[in-house]
Amino acid sequence: MSALLVVVPAVRFGSVLGPLVVWLMKRGALPGVDAHGRAALNFQFSMAIYWWAVWALGQLTSRLPGPMALLDWGPWALMWGLHLLNLVCIIAAGLKAGRGEIFKYPIAIRFLGKTL
Repeated sequence: MSALLVVVPAVRFGSVLGPLVVWLMKRGALPGVDAHGRAALNFQFSMAIYWWAVWALGQLTSRLPGPMALLDWGPWALMWGLHLLNLVCIIAAGLKAGRGEIFKYPIAIRFLGKTL
């Protein structure tokens, strides 16, 4: 849920700061924080990469001429879909963490290793 605390849309890595700070400070002190933190960071890093890739695709399609310019809506719709998926996953992960369960994030790349 700490990913919701930092909202910096222009930077897009703002949602990484909350989980990163909590994970770095509490991973050894509280049981389960290491696994939950790594899972959340893997997902937020993945979402940031996907967001930037879709943004770059949007920049390319916005320069298409004539009727091909209609393709410009696809990347922006996908970007909003990524934002919605991020929000839903953050809330679902927070609820599962409250019950002591690890949330399996969809489309997350494992940068920080296996969570469990």
